[in-house]
Amino acid sequence: MRKDPTLCRECDKPHYLSDDQAGTEREIERLCSTCYVTFPLIERNNKLENNIEMKKRILGTIEDLCSNFLYYDRKEDEDLSPKDLREAVETGIITIDEMVAEFRKHLTNSFYA
Repeated sequence: MRKDPTLCRECDKPHYLSDDQAGTEREIERLCSTCYVTFPLIERNNKLENNIEMKKRILGTIEDLCSNFLYYDRKEDEDLSPKDLREAVETGIITIDEMVAEFRKHLTNSFYA
C-alpha cells in the first residue's frame, strides 16, 4: 500500500494517507488521524463555550433591563416612580408573578407570533 505525504491543516506536520483513504472526509479536510479525531471535539467545545457566553450576555442584558425597569427608567417618571412600583408590590396591587407573566407573554409573542 503506497502512502502519500500531506500536511495537516491543524498541526502542519507531514502525515500520510493510504490509497483507500482517498476522497474521505479526512483527506478533504486535510487532517492527520490525530487531528481528525481531536478537531471535531475542539469545534464542539468552542461552540459550547460560545453558547455559554451568549447565554451570559442575554442574562446580563435581562439584569440590566430589570435595573432599568425598577429604577433608572422610573427616576424621573411622574406616572410610576420606583417608590410607586415598590409600594404596589408590597401592598399586593400587583405581584412579581403577574409582572413576570406579562414579560413572558410579550417575549412569547415576540418570538413565536
